[in-house]
Amino acid sequence: MKRSILFVCVLAVITVSCVSVNPPVKDAEAALNYGKALMNEGKIALAIVEFKKAREFFGEAGYTYSVFTVYPYIARGYYLSNNRDEAIATYFKALDYAMEHVQDVGPGDIADTMRELAGLLVEAGRTDEARYLLMDASELYKKADNYEKFNEVVRQLNEL
Repeated sequence: MKRSILFVCVLAVITVSCVSVNPPVKDAEAALNYGKALMNEGKIALAIVEFKKAREFFGEAGYTYSVFTVYPYIARGYYLSNNRDEAIATYFKALDYAMEHVQDVGPGDIADTMRELAGLLVEAGRTDEARYLLMDASELYKKADNYEKFNEVVRQLNEL
């Protein structure tokens, strides 16, 4: 009898520990999804606030890659708010973050961010900076064995 009660208690503890959810991750996902909904409704300033919350919550949870993936949402929000300079600064922050956490962020993801940033830089008349970013992106795509995107970047470079 004692053995079966002990077994049930141990089983209950194991079950509860397996089912527990990391609250910051749950909050981050909720903030990210809410931010996306707000963005779709045209409530850009509120969306940016939610995206920043998501970034903080993912950081608290130690979800480095997820932190990185939120930066472009913030940057797009700034861009849609006609604040191109802040959008550019946010993309640069994303790249700085990626370089600090290169073990968690893949080369293809970094290259994608570089391409998005390069587009904004071209729009801002900062073509030389865009060219350097695209050259770096092309090397990262090679490293990631993504030759389709590598070829796209080469075309972009030829158009500059």
